[in-house]
Order: sequence, then structure tokens, then C-alpha cells
Amino acid sequence: MESEQKVLVFKYICNFIKDLNESFGEGQKSLRLYAHLVERTGIMHEEPIRKHIRLFFDFLQENRDAVVEKDPKAFKTWRLAYSEKVGIDMKDVLNRADRQETEAIFKHLLAILAVLDPSSSAKDVLKKELEEKRRAGEDGNEEVFLKNIIDKVSSQVDPSTENPMELMTKMMSSGVVNEIVEDMNSSFSRGNLDMGKMIQTMQSLMGSLGQMMPPQHNLPSMDG
Repeated sequence: MESEQKVLVFKYICNFIKDLNESFGEGQKSLRLYAHLVERTGIMHEEPIRKHIRLFFDFLQENRDAVVEKDPKAFKTWRLAYSEKVGIDMKDVLNRADRQETEAIFKHLLAILAVLDPSSSAKDVLKKELEEKRRAGEDGNEEVFLKNIIDKVSSQVDPSTENPMELMTKMMSSGVVNEIVEDMNSSFSRGNLDMGKMIQTMQSLMGSLGQMMPPQHNLPSMDG
């Protein structure tokens, strides 16, 4: 992950923790400690920032469906534990949150997910577009194909990797790039994919991803 992106992700995380603490910190000491910790963490503190990002990455990967569907009942894990005494008990937070606060919490989590793992957001966009096409009686082959590419690429991505050449070397050695090229050639030769539709799908995907990643200063506050 590039240093600029790392700082952006950390800012999103800081805003989320700050807002959570203002609304729910009084009844959760570990959250108050976490808010105090991130407030004291500067952008030069690379290792702590990497740990914060990894913590949220793992939590959002585990609970991606719950976050995307905005369903508190679908969480598989509840605690973001930075240490034994520092962290967030999301079950306690969501149990105390009213409807407006719950909506704000999920908007924060979706924004963090979008900047932290764009491939995950892309899959969600493609899944939605595929469902819409099938309801309209269309096949949606292009959406399925792009989703499969994203699945293969994202399986090789480690958010803690800072060197893009290291990531590319890993992808090349794993054979995933050759698989993607072979799949594309095969699909076009069989007539399963339409180049025009593929371009339209890519344009729609990029536009939707842009909408899912609001500017950091536009994130909702839980104070209404």
C-alpha cells in the first residue's frame, strides 16, 4: 500500500473512532483508550498505523457482507482489539445506537472498506449490476468475467505490502496474470464476451466506485 493511501485510510479510521468515542465512549473504556491512542499517533508512526490498518482490514473482510448490507445481525466478529485493553466492542456500540447513529456507523465502515479494499467494493458493485441485468433478462457475462478477475487479483493482495513491484512479482510468479489472459482470450474467441459491453461495464464500475469513496471531510457525524 502506497504511503499516501495509507495516510488516507488512517484518517478515515481516526474520524470513525473519534465519532464513536464522542457518542459511546462514556460507557466503553477500551474505546476511550483507543480514541486517545489514535489522537496521539502521527503520520510518522508507520508501524502503529500499519497495525491500525491491518486490524480494520481483517475486521472488514470478516464482516464485509454485514457492512455492505448494513445488517448488524450479520456480523461474524464484534471486537476490534488493538491490544488487551484498547479496542472497540461493536456489539456494545450497535446495541446502544439509535437508527440514525447506526446509519452513520455503517456509512463510516463502508467508506473505510472502499478506500481500504477497493477490490471488495468493486465486487459488490458488479454483483449489484449483475442482479439488475438478470432481472431484466440479460446474461451479464461481462460482470461475471470482471468479478472473476477481481477475485483472482485480490487473492494476491496484501494491504501491508508497500512495494508495488513486490506485488507484481508475486502475481506473476503465482500464474494469476497468465490465467487472466488465457481466460480473456478463450472467452472472446467463444463469443461469450462482447468488447463494447465490457467497456460499458468497466465505465459503470469506475463511476460507481467513485461514488462509494466520498471525500474524507464529507464523512457523516454521529451527532446528526
